[in-house]
Amino acid sequence: MELTKERLEEMAAVDIRTVDISTLTDLRDIEIDTSLPVEKKLDAFARQTNNVYVNRIGDRSQPPKQPPFCRF
Repeated sequence: MELTKERLEEMAAVDIRTVDISTLTDLRDIEIDTSLPVEKKLDAFARQTNNVYVNRIGDRSQPPKQPPFCRF
């Protein structure tokens, strides 16, 4: 996927409150060779995700019962 200015603006416009979680890339599925230079790592990330700004980790469809900052 080529990251044009227009495509980046489209990705940035996604509302995280209303996005369909099934359209987001699970960060656990992304593999990046850590020996590569930063520019190539960023390129690898961009090629493996649907949106460079909004992703998910797992299938959390409901928020946690207690916010993490309250668990201390």
